[in-house]
Amino acid sequence: MVAQSTRPWRVRASVVLLAAALPLAAAGCEDIFGGARGGAPPLLWRTPLEAKMSTSDELPATDGERVYAIAGGMVTFDARSGAIVWTYKLTFTVPKNATVRNGRVMAAEGIAFALDAATGQELWRFTPDSHSGFGKSTADDRAFYFGTASHRVYALDQASGALLWSRDLGPDWKYPGHIKGAAVSGDTLYVTAEQFYAQNGYISTGWIFAMDRGTGEILWRYQNGEGKDWRTVSSSPTVAGALLLVSDATGNSFFAVDRFTGREVWRVIGAPGKFGPEYSPVVEDGTAYVASADNFVYAVDVHTGQVRWKTRTPASNYGFAVCGSRIFVSWPGLSVLDRNTGRVLYQADEESTEYPTSGLVADGDRVFMLGNRAAYAYRCN
Repeated sequence: MVAQSTRPWRVRASVVLLAAALPLAAAGCEDIFGGARGGAPPLLWRTPLEAKMSTSDELPATDGERVYAIAGGMVTFDARSGAIVWTYKLTFTVPKNATVRNGRVMAAEGIAFALDAATGQELWRFTPDSHSGFGKSTADDRAFYFGTASHRVYALDQASGALLWSRDLGPDWKYPGHIKGAAVSGDTLYVTAEQFYAQNGYISTGWIFAMDRGTGEILWRYQNGEGKDWRTVSSSPTVAGALLLVSDATGNSFFAVDRFTGREVWRVIGAPGKFGPEYSPVVEDGTAYVASADNFVYAVDVHTGQVRWKTRTPASNYGFAVCGSRIFVSWPGLSVLDRNTGRVLYQADEESTEYPTSGLVADGDRVFMLGNRAAYAYRCN
């Protein structure tokens, strides 16, 4: 039995970044995390962070040219070299993610804002009715969507920040409720929300709402649990053909619903007595992949929910990214698995003094992440 790691793995603090990335040639042969099994994936660059500071646990974003990371403020790296391009000071709290679309970087915290992706210049800001740090934002070709701690969803015009519409998803909810994330497909916006059944949230339920993206009209809703147990939703939904895939960290499951009717299609339940996935599954070639806090990484048939393989890691998993034939997983160390079989190709040393802290994002043949000491880019294959 592998002992649980006691390393702190979800740390948030203000961060000051050093502007120099390690040269590619120097960094490429180094195993930063101290591999305990298998050869390390090729390190493309490592940009140091100030040693006394810690980084965010949130999800970076990339447009292929730059990587946009939440690290106290928003910090932007050149995707090829790792050099810091620009930084932006956050005003209130920390967004769960950044959304990149049409040359703009958008995020929501105490305010919603848009920045020029190339320069970091602020283009607009919008003040919602409540803070927005609990959920992930998204965007389509014209609007930026996010939700607040008052269970309200907003749609803003990307170009101006003007309000297009807003809607309260729980006007009759007695206790607090948070929007957890959103995804767009066609003319429909899919939103996940957590509703508390007690003031402190010790018992709760999760909701999925299908909404008209142009008006905010609710088309259907699905409830995960009925307030009799601690079940909710933990992230944005993933659109996979006719299905929506959603994770439930508190109930340790991930499941699929028909995205046109809201009917549950299948559910995979994780190890008893454990928390589940923080992020929703990623779908590639008919298989849904997810890394869970129950120490397992899962691969399931996206249509049936049948488990194709599951692989145990040394501790609770947080971030993961599917890249080519590999899956990169932070737990908090780094593991790399074969996507087809789940075989461990590389696993970091649990005692390494350097380890990942953020979510992971893949682009082409590269994976990006933040750690306790640096930002990193790895080649996948």
